[in-house]
Amino acid sequence: MIDPRSYLGLKLKDDLVLELLAKHDLNIRYDIDVLHENIPDAYWVEDAAHGFTLKADATQLISCGFVYLRPRDGHKAFTGQMPGIDIVGGVIPTLGQPSKSGSSGDTSWVRYDRADLSIHLTIDLHGPSMICLMLPSQVP
Repeated sequence: MIDPRSYLGLKLKDDLVLELLAKHDLNIRYDIDVLHENIPDAYWVEDAAHGFTLKADATQLISCGFVYLRPRDGHKAFTGQMPGIDIVGGVIPTLGQPSKSGSSGDTSWVRYDRADLSIHLTIDLHGPSMICLMLPSQVP
């Protein structure tokens, strides 16, 4: 089974990433700052069929993973497993107390900061909808 956490911190040319690309027939999309807005370039690996997206920075380091808990933006719901991340009522009890939380309109979020990973859970009117996994260096 796929666990997007296993790709965080790897380069796009790492054998594990190349294996994922080949096995799932995926492509890498490169976004550049064509309007000169000082937005960093980024690489994207989208696996809509399995419900996740990986984001790499301009150095090709995978620093973020987005896990879709329900169908959204052309992605199916995530089909893999992430041991230790079990969502119960909008929180992840196995991770303890959230580091931060907030809301905007009908959407709320909780974030769990750990030494190796930050886990950001988005909750809307229908319940948990997405998890964003980030390397600690990427946390805003």
